[in-house]
Amino acid sequence: MFALIYNLLQFCYDYLRRAGFIRVLEGRRDVNVALRRPAWQSSVYLNNAWRRADKSNDGNTATTFADYSCSSTGHELHPWWAVDLGSPLHVDGVNFTNRAEGVGGCRL
Repeated sequence: MFALIYNLLQFCYDYLRRAGFIRVLEGRRDVNVALRRPAWQSSVYLNNAWRRADKSNDGNTATTFADYSCSSTGHELHPWWAVDLGSPLHVDGVNFTNRAEGVGGCRL
């Protein structure tokens, strides 16, 4: 009975993985699953296109606005940023890179 249930679960898992509902990173911890995925934020500072949410995960790791690599919200009480990873994933950690210029680097 156990073998039958195991085989059924394995079949379902394999089917869902092939269909794209499950992504497995094969134990890798250095994969940026947010890279170039759709992103949103609560507002855009001065409605400037170079400060949109997608600037945060576009692969450009420069830390200044002059390099068109940073997103920025407007001045608000509870700003937020979100990314669609495409499917449910178990995430062990998140890395953030803060802007280097202005206000002593105190941006986050």
